[in-house]
Amino acid sequence: MKKILALFLSGIVILGAFSGCSLIQLPLGNNTVTTETTATEKETVDQQELEEAFALKVEELKGDFTIFERQQKGNMKSAETSWFGAKGVMCGVVVDLDLDGQDEMAVFYTDVADAYQLDYNIFMSVYEYVEGMVNLADDMLFDAYINTEYITSPQGFLWNSKMWKEENLLVSTKAVGDKNYIICEHSRVSNTFDKGQNHNYWLLSYSDGELCYEGSYTQTQGEVAGFEYTGYEIEYGVESDATVYYGEGRSKAKYDDYEDAVSAYFKKFGLKVRDDYKQFDAGKSIFKSQGVTKLLEFTNKSKQNTWDYSYDYSATLKPNSKLEP
Repeated sequence: MKKILALFLSGIVILGAFSGCSLIQLPLGNNTVTTETTATEKETVDQQELEEAFALKVEELKGDFTIFERQQKGNMKSAETSWFGAKGVMCGVVVDLDLDGQDEMAVFYTDVADAYQLDYNIFMSVYEYVEGMVNLADDMLFDAYINTEYITSPQGFLWNSKMWKEENLLVSTKAVGDKNYIICEHSRVSNTFDKGQNHNYWLLSYSDGELCYEGSYTQTQGEVAGFEYTGYEIEYGVESDATVYYGEGRSKAKYDDYEDAVSAYFKKFGLKVRDDYKQFDAGKSIFKSQGVTKLLEFTNKSKQNTWDYSYDYSATLKPNSKLEP
């Protein structure tokens, strides 16, 4: 299947309707890149050769986009204080995403979300090693799936230099049968200059050269109260179900208990939620750890200073060093 990726620095465009999976345009610099992906059997390659080639590609990307600093600290006396560097290549991790016996490389990086270059979104790219060459297979805006009356596509993280919200992002993989889920967990909590919180959990897969949504447990309403969570099921890139699993004071919700709701949703995919998981528990993965491989983790934490009521922030990026090329 031929896939044209016209890559513009100014934004993101959906390319046509779903044709198996969503094709999402993303900024990869100023160049226009055209790739052709075919579902063919992969050759058997030397693992060291593959990892060395992937490592060179990561260094090339870092030169294009700079490096996302893995440890950043700052102090904010107001929500307008700048301290956070949101731009750069976060990491590349070498892992067999499609369970075909040969590793791919997943690259996570940030790039501009708008023409003003103030906000940045995370993107995920997958690279294949074929006949001695590292080829871009697919890429997508990295965010939970959402489709409501008011929001019909993922919005992105929209990070900028004024990072005053606490963030927790965890990306991992787990094989269930012949499916290898890319498990994405993101929480955002505002308890400094504003109040509110958002928690989203979504599943991706990679097959035949394409990244696809498999499902998403998305917070579709409420930030302070009146929370609502919709469980989306997606088949071959097409939304097949959207059910409100939990909603505070909403009669249309399928479950009255938040923990029961999230457990029931992910049970459909063969994934087990921790027995001790509670709503708004943003400190660690909601899933049981057995068989799970972490790809990366990002946290941004705050601590108030009582003497001047400012806030100290600490942002930490932790890729799985064992998987880095």
